[in-house]
Amino acid sequence: MDHFSGKSPSNVSDDHLRAIGAVMVNWTVIEFVMEAMILGLYEINPDRGLVLTSNLSFQNKLTILRVLALRGAIKDATEAQFCVDLLKRIEDAHVERNKVAHGLWTGSKVQGVARRMAIRVRGRRLTTIDEKVSLSELEGVAATFLVVSTDLTRLAERLGVHPNMPRDTTSEE
Repeated sequence: MDHFSGKSPSNVSDDHLRAIGAVMVNWTVIEFVMEAMILGLYEINPDRGLVLTSNLSFQNKLTILRVLALRGAIKDATEAQFCVDLLKRIEDAHVERNKVAHGLWTGSKVQGVARRMAIRVRGRRLTTIDEKVSLSELEGVAATFLVVSTDLTRLAERLGVHPNMPRDTTSEE
């Protein structure tokens, strides 16, 4: 594939694309660390266990980690409560993640603003969403996710259940 120079091939501004990417990259770290914590707390080797955890739904990962925190897998009561509180923050953040990931994004005539559209069906009710999203709003979501992922990573490290992040094995020679 040829590389493009200049503006990205999208109707969405490069700044918004960058912010959307940051949201998704930061969220991926959150889910990876959740999986690592599940495996570590169950004492399953990640080489074997990631096959299992990668196929769990987000809600299932939350439930498993809550059970582990509340049922004694995290021995320190303060850390267990911190984990439960952090899982609530993650659950709340998931709503924002879904808006970013599943929205239909397009540009707008206003500098620093993009449009996010979506259609929701609940029961017999159909709802359409067409909202303006500022760059600073998206950057705020990305920053929040970075803080949450950092808090989760530090917890996993304190518990001794955080494996090293996968490394790029390709060389740039």
